[in-house]
Amino acid sequence: MANIKKKFTYDLPDEYLAQTMELGLKGEWEYEGPEKVYVTVDKLTNIIRDCEGWIAHEDEATQEENDIRCDTYTGLDCYHAPIEFDKDPVLLSCVFPKLAGDLPQKEYKHPVTGEVFYSRPDPIMPDHTIEYGDIEYDLEKKEWKKPYPMRKPHITREHFETSYASILENIVQTSTEEYTSQQKKLWDTFIKDFKDVPVKFAEYLDSPWMIPFPNDPRMNANWTGENAGLVSDTSENLPPVQVIEPPQLPIRINEEVYDWVALASAELTEEEKLAPEPPERFKIKVSKSSTPEPTAE
Repeated sequence: MANIKKKFTYDLPDEYLAQTMELGLKGEWEYEGPEKVYVTVDKLTNIIRDCEGWIAHEDEATQEENDIRCDTYTGLDCYHAPIEFDKDPVLLSCVFPKLAGDLPQKEYKHPVTGEVFYSRPDPIMPDHTIEYGDIEYDLEKKEWKKPYPMRKPHITREHFETSYASILENIVQTSTEEYTSQQKKLWDTFIKDFKDVPVKFAEYLDSPWMIPFPNDPRMNANWTGENAGLVSDTSENLPPVQVIEPPQLPIRINEEVYDWVALASAELTEEEKLAPEPPERFKIKVSKSSTPEPTAE
């Protein structure tokens, strides 16, 4: 089936990941992809198995031939269901989403500082307006149930507050004893900025996915870089060099050593392949005072 390229209008939530559509917002989207595909649906729940992928409808085949091909793919515990552009353009667009970074962005600026702290595609992408993995098929009516379930927030306020408290506790307890004076200044500023987050973004706590955390200064490439002047270049500030001895080969197993090189290229019987240990003929004698020698030629 050849791809199509068509535009359509769809309903938008009042804001990204909002669970309401009281404002009557609309978005325009251009879809590009197959006009009709088949997806896998769980027989027990009638819910899309979004991890199973899709199968394109073949125009040159009969509907019976398309059904047989899809039935073979879906298996016994599932069935296939069609998604067609003319009937479900939003749902079909979820099967073939676009990259968010390639789309026009809506920027959110802090009302006080004026800094851009969050951005998202504008309009909201179809696959971010509905919860694709919760879509249910009405097997009796042979259609997808509407209205579609709305896309749920991936971070709740409770999740945010729990994670924030845990991270704050961790960074406050971080020892700065080995930090230079410049590093300590950067660290103190980081902690202050982190503590200010709930106040600075108080009006966004109910949409916590929009709230950015300040950058950890330790993640900066110049945290210990020579050009940053953060760490003295004297040897006293450098960590001790650890010398790691290379492993001794061959590796011993309960004081028994096998010739793994010979074993890898050997032709083994089926019985030997299933045995819990390598064949006896590949065992090497081990002597603490001498070099291991093979027991068999």
